[in-house]
Amino acid sequence: MYSKNLKKKDSYPTISINNIQLHSNYNPKKEAEKFIRAKCPDLKCSPSAVIILGAGLGYLTEVLRKVFSGIKIITIYYSDTVFENAFLYGSKSWHNKLNVSLSSFLKSNLGELDIEGLLIIEWPPSAHAVPLISKYVNRVMHQTISELTGNFRTTLSIGKRWIKNTFYNFLYIKPDFRINFNSMNLPVLITASGPSLNSVAEVIKKYRDKYILLSLPSSLLFLKSINVEPDITIVTDPGFYSFYHFKNYFNSHIRVAMPLSAPPNLHNLPFHFTYFVQPYFFEKDISDYAKLNLETIPSGGTVAASALELALRLTSGQIIFAGLDFCYSDIKSHVEPNSFDFYYYLNSTKIRPLYSELFLYALERAPKQIINNGEKYRISETLSAYAGYFNSLPSIAANIPRKNIFRLLPSPVELNNINNLALPEFIKLMAKINSKKNINPFKSAKKYPSFKVRKSILRNLLKNWLLIINKAELKLISTGELAAIIDNIQFINLSYYIVPQLLIELKRSARLKGKLNAMEKAALIFKEEKIFLNRLIRMVEKAEL
Repeated sequence: MYSKNLKKKDSYPTISINNIQLHSNYNPKKEAEKFIRAKCPDLKCSPSAVIILGAGLGYLTEVLRKVFSGIKIITIYYSDTVFENAFLYGSKSWHNKLNVSLSSFLKSNLGELDIEGLLIIEWPPSAHAVPLISKYVNRVMHQTISELTGNFRTTLSIGKRWIKNTFYNFLYIKPDFRINFNSMNLPVLITASGPSLNSVAEVIKKYRDKYILLSLPSSLLFLKSINVEPDITIVTDPGFYSFYHFKNYFNSHIRVAMPLSAPPNLHNLPFHFTYFVQPYFFEKDISDYAKLNLETIPSGGTVAASALELALRLTSGQIIFAGLDFCYSDIKSHVEPNSFDFYYYLNSTKIRPLYSELFLYALERAPKQIINNGEKYRISETLSAYAGYFNSLPSIAANIPRKNIFRLLPSPVELNNINNLALPEFIKLMAKINSKKNINPFKSAKKYPSFKVRKSILRNLLKNWLLIINKAELKLISTGELAAIIDNIQFINLSYYIVPQLLIELKRSARLKGKLNAMEKAALIFKEEKIFLNRLIRMVEKAEL
């Protein structure tokens, strides 16, 4: 509990929380100006947007609007009472009485491009008054910025590949089954590839007829080694290693659920396929043009997150993760066997034996070591980021744990709102479940467009994308205003995946170097986008079954 006290002195409202004054009793405006000047010396930092953590009654917002006209300001309040008594707010505001989590609020109001020039400030008196809330908000803020930065780096690396994969898969993979969503209440077991998966091999086999098995690609080789076949394997990563995991599991009966942007060349393997779409504009455009009416599965930074979203749509029963560790077990990074084992074997020599290679790899990739119940574990930045993505999923972001989501043999890495499940509890649960023999969550695929029609759909789509670019270019030339492209959502969507670096440079140039420099960046964006789209047109024209 904390006290609140609203005072006024010389027409300046002030407020206190837990007997800590949030603003000066004498001149809170000057106090705010001094604070902003300390954050932006000489007021020349020219931020693209500002987030105020622990926002007060509005003095900081007032100064920022005066100094940086038209700037986007997001205010995060540590108390709903402060929010209710504020005289000035940001363009978007959050407080603890809103019917939306802070994570969801930030994700709906911040995009990857917003991190360019973003200024985040925290009002010290608010942090001092309610330190636990301050700690929570800063943690969520840090995770959100980490995700946005990670998303942007990923797009820099594989944005064009996502689009090319989408075109390629639409042309060459004809889905032959569908998932009957919301069709059952059986448990769904999701196998990830953490080291703990080895410890549950026996029970996975013993109770195989009691659950639907949804596997991640990296767990396939392990499942093959114990003669267990998954009901569905979900793949989202568009890169080589996803395909590599599948290539090492050559089985004509495997069913693969994938977005259109999944890795290419899977059609060369004798698998069965079904599509879903992620909220990427290019996947949705193709789905809409082809009238596929596909299920939307949000991307969550890791395939495990997509697997959970799929499982939630598949069953009303328990969802149980196995091998979801997000850490090393001592120097062991994955379940054994695993497709990555070949990498270690190939790199070992007489003077650098296999065990030495594993140790050096673990030391480099996961330098932080922790001890839990006498066992050694290692944490890597990448795995921590994946766990952060997972913890921020809307499906598990409720204030109370979801009763039907579990993690078998949990690792020391905590996951929000997922229940821990010991092996004896899992066995008791399985003993209560009837066999799934008469349950079939699959059905025949709907009629799919012919290859000729698919080519025509892609031609029309590319023609429309080029039209968006040409219209934006003509409008920029005729008006001379960068808003012609910056405020064009369709153009920004295209640019973000085709030329993300140039798009960031355009925003930075417009903010710091002036219109002339930004216009030069815009011209380069138009050129690069047209080159890429014309290459796609040639790929489509040359495509043959």
